[in-house]
Amino acid sequence: MNMQEYRQLHAELSALDKLLEKVPESAVIDRMSLTARRSRVTKALAAYPKPTRWSMDAHLTYGEKSLEKKKIADAHYNCGNAYFMRGDFDRAIQDYSETIKLNPHFADAYNNRGNAYFMQGDFDRAIADFNKAIKLEPNYAKAYYNRGITYGNKGDFDRAIQDCTKAIELDPNDAEAYFNRGVVRSILSRWEKAREDLTAAKNMDMDIAVAFHRQHESIADFERRYGLALPKDIAEMLA
Repeated sequence: MNMQEYRQLHAELSALDKLLEKVPESAVIDRMSLTARRSRVTKALAAYPKPTRWSMDAHLTYGEKSLEKKKIADAHYNCGNAYFMRGDFDRAIQDYSETIKLNPHFADAYNNRGNAYFMQGDFDRAIADFNKAIKLEPNYAKAYYNRGITYGNKGDFDRAIQDCTKAIELDPNDAEAYFNRGVVRSILSRWEKAREDLTAAKNMDMDIAVAFHRQHESIADFERRYGLALPKDIAEMLA
């Protein structure tokens, strides 16, 4: 093992220790997986003669420092994703924030932190993060889509349509973007365009009725909320 490999393993061990501190005792499978990985890393380090402080500094290049930092950032990012999937959005935000501190150019971390803020109803912070993700990666289709959904929840329907349209331009197979643009166009009584979008999403094998009822209790509830009456064919598509 060379010095670079030693530094990489040492950084990974540190990251694993931090992750184990955050994973709850109840998450038995996750802890077993992390513990097994930590054991393998520890054994690999034990087989390598411990270098002196001088030798470590002497062999540590700028590239190695950057690589070590990236590994720790990636570990926080993965941990943030795990917390997000469990619905622990506060901890997810903490880990995404640590990721961004270590790697300010990590567009996915901004996008995912934006999603966590969205789930907490903090739409302004969510939009700020989606803006940053798009600035870092101007062709980031999913960030445009996520920002569009957030604008829709703020009642800014024109911006919601603009962002969903951009997402579709970048990813023409994004059925969810067609569906949500169709719903927003329905809210604005732009029936023909709404019909086209919903049909497009349905033709991509998306169950638009199921998607609609994840957002709204019923057609009647949707119509009351926005003060409109859906055309019969659109209502049937979403029923």
